[in-house]
Amino acid sequence: MDNDHDVMGASGSDLGVGDSGNAAREAWRQARQMISEYEARASEMALDVEMAQQELRAMQDKSSVVKKQISQLRTARKRADATHLWELSRAQELRRQLTSACSDTQRLAHQLTAARDRLAASKAQQEASKVRLEEHLNAMKAHVKNVTDHASTEPQAAASDAVEV
Repeated sequence: MDNDHDVMGASGSDLGVGDSGNAAREAWRQARQMISEYEARASEMALDVEMAQQELRAMQDKSSVVKKQISQLRTARKRADATHLWELSRAQELRRQLTSACSDTQRLAHQLTAARDRLAASKAQQEASKVRLEEHLNAMKAHVKNVTDHASTEPQAAASDAVEV
């Protein structure tokens, strides 16, 4: 629209309005300028709103990604915690088994030491018995020799007694 025309397209002089027509035209021009400024601001605001909506969608997308990552991290942490608890439980069980095995080993070591002591005592006793048996055997051999010697000398002595007779 032209600045000299009102809404209907007629000028103030066509309507027969004089100075008041100039004021009306000025008011109309200012009103159109304000409307243009308002429309421009409204258009800028619409663009700002559209950009804000795009930014909001982008932030929502990022938020969704972050929430998903947080969920994955929580799941991983829960798995790690469960694994850690299982490993801790397993380590405790192995420690109990090791303690039991050490106790058994000590008991067996004591039994082995006692068995070695008994074996050494038995060997010493066996050696002493062997020595006594050898002494007894030697004594028996000596006795048999004496008896044999005596028996062999007696028939000669009896024969020499008989020759003298």
